[in-house]
Amino acid sequence: MEQEQQQQQQQQLLNLLLETTFFETCEKHIAKYCNFLCRDCKGPAFCESCKNEHEGHGVLQMYKNLSHTGVRVDDIKDLVDISEIQTYRLNNHPTIYINERPQRKGKPLIRQGKRNSCEKCGRKMEIEDQNKSRRFCSIECKLDIKPDNLLS
Repeated sequence: MEQEQQQQQQQQLLNLLLETTFFETCEKHIAKYCNFLCRDCKGPAFCESCKNEHEGHGVLQMYKNLSHTGVRVDDIKDLVDISEIQTYRLNNHPTIYINERPQRKGKPLIRQGKRNSCEKCGRKMEIEDQNKSRRFCSIECKLDIKPDNLLS
């Protein structure tokens, strides 16, 4: 029963993570962007200035690369099974992207079924280690293909 409740809470947080739009302007602090999510409160995203309202809570910080939002591997690996998801380096930290990464307009990179491409969206992926199997470019892509194998 306790394990079932824990999985339900993980699923709830995962859904929130995937549905939240990050880097919007904070309503309380106009000059700040909402790039944090509280694992305990499971409320809307908040900015750095609002972070003290979540003192002692498990807080996830989001990072942005171009228009894609990611989260550090160390911060998410206890929530999500990150195996088979491509990792990237943002600010010198291993990071995974949250949402499917749409192709740039005018640059079709659809490569579904080809080696080193995401099984869901076909996005080309980097080869970081021949011994590691990377099948997805984001948490969302893995969830769409393997919904039962995502929670840690």
